[in-house]
Amino acid sequence: MKLNFETVEKANVLVVDDSPDSLCLISGLLKDDYKVEEAEDGETALRIVHSGHLPDLILLDILMPNMDGYEVCRRLKINPATRGIPVIFLTAMSDVKDEQKGLFGNSRGTKNFENQVVAL
Repeated sequence: MKLNFETVEKANVLVVDDSPDSLCLISGLLKDDYKVEEAEDGETALRIVHSGHLPDLILLDILMPNMDGYEVCRRLKINPATRGIPVIFLTAMSDVKDEQKGLFGNSRGTKNFENQVVAL
């Protein structure tokens, strides 16, 4: 049996970053293999997601004005319709506490999962 890969739909990736340069760079790297949507802030990202067009993956900056990436992620994860969307944080932050906050939210009783943070 011969597979026709041209009929396979590209996955949808939502890139959220307040830096136009970062949006351009990331979108440019992904556009050949994925359908890419861009959002310049958290509010726009949530509006896109709640418009009914759910992305397959969200690449999310943490440090943004008005609504940071942590809050965007928190809102996505409390909504049953969006909690299953994978989120990858994009950040220059490297403190373990920041990484744990991204992985586990603000919960106070987290164990030390430092070794499970993926550094690229």
